[in-house]
Amino acid sequence: MKRFFIFALTILSMTSFAQNGITRLLALGKEDASTFADSYLSPGNDAVALGLSNGWFNSAKAKQLGGFEISIIGSASLVSDDQREFLLDEADYEFLEFQDGSINSRMVGNALGENNPDIGVKAVFERNGISEEVPFDLPQGLADSNVNFVPGAMVQGSVGLIGGFEIKGRFLPEVTTDDVEASMYGVGLKHEFTDWLPFDELFPLHISGFIGYTKFDGSLKVENNSIVNSLSGQRIDTELDSWNYAALVSTKLKVIDFYGSIGYINASSSSDLIGRYEISEGQLAGTNANPTVIVEDPISISSDTSSLQATLGFKLKLSFFRINGQYSFQEYDTVSLGLNFGI
Repeated sequence: MKRFFIFALTILSMTSFAQNGITRLLALGKEDASTFADSYLSPGNDAVALGLSNGWFNSAKAKQLGGFEISIIGSASLVSDDQREFLLDEADYEFLEFQDGSINSRMVGNALGENNPDIGVKAVFERNGISEEVPFDLPQGLADSNVNFVPGAMVQGSVGLIGGFEIKGRFLPEVTTDDVEASMYGVGLKHEFTDWLPFDELFPLHISGFIGYTKFDGSLKVENNSIVNSLSGQRIDTELDSWNYAALVSTKLKVIDFYGSIGYINASSSSDLIGRYEISEGQLAGTNANPTVIVEDPISISSDTSSLQATLGFKLKLSFFRINGQYSFQEYDTVSLGLNFGI
């Protein structure tokens, strides 16, 4: 269970700049804060959504009627240097400027990256004809904690049906703490076409098709800071959905099998800052007579991504259990390892 908790917490940590950054962005106003949140969060959400689409299969062979397999699967989606940053240009914002004033655009870390050293920005606006500034540092990402990949973990079950069909289900045991709630589930269907071929018993490969759906839901509590006071319901909700379509082949060897696939992944994600917030500084703040303004559910971002996928893997058969490993070539290349029990 501890491994599953770490996985869920790591996914949510890509929105946990809420703990030390996202609400400070409200000093820029809703529009600027949403623009930054979209550029910052979307790559992390995409990496997780694509990563969760891996590990569905370890063979193209469909199980016979009543045959089953229980699998424990771990994965790591690899992140390249250019996938950890984005160009922050003052021209895309109404109130954001860099604190040092020497440049008006530069590469900054997203939810997968880091800013080393810290990068300071400021909200610059006018109130009652007087120019005001609110300085703060940009949020860090996973790389700031020396995490250079996106982990995944799940339990999966497979059952053979009639007619060469096999149904699969996967889930992440629900995680609930004072700060985090997370859950994941998925369902998939595989159909083997090998029996359609003439002389199928002599054909050296299994051939099948697969379709699978995965959904992740998570919620992370938001803390107060000097700019924003959270009044009620303060949290970030993250929702990820992905579809995996693949054509599979695998060998018919006795001790070790090799398998591969060509496919396509389509994924969507959303992250929403939920709750009522009292803004005391920045573009949204009130006047001297009424210094605070209350906003509700101020930020909502969404992202859609897709990727071709090619997978190569092996499955080693050891008495009552099997071990498989695979490498998937996609937008965020992913390595997966599975421990499988069944008949």
